[in-house]
Amino acid sequence: MIYAGVLKPFVGAISVGFLISLIIVIWLMWRYRKWGKDRFLTESLVILVVFIASLITVFLLPTYNDEDVKYGEKLSSCRMIEENAFNGSFNENVNKINCDGVITNIPVSTYQKMIYAYQEKNKGG
Repeated sequence: MIYAGVLKPFVGAISVGFLISLIIVIWLMWRYRKWGKDRFLTESLVILVVFIASLITVFLLPTYNDEDVKYGEKLSSCRMIEENAFNGSFNENVNKINCDGVITNIPVSTYQKMIYAYQEKNKGG
């Protein structure tokens, strides 16, 4: 998980790389539409790898921000009543927590993300 502030300077560059690789693929398809199919395939595979790497970097890396850290800090001060409680067939399991006398159901994935963000920020990560 990457802190959003660390990733911000790179998102623009990665997005530009993504667009450039897409433009190059389209240009190669136009350039080699009649001849040089072997060279086209080789160059296309290289560009495809760059394209997929850009997609993974931009869209699939989980990030967290200051709001997540603050919410994680709040959650870490709460008392866990029930962990991973069943919440119905079509709903995500929840953690039941008691924060200052208020019992709240929080989806397990949200709880884990917020606590992780708070812990990583405290470690200096």
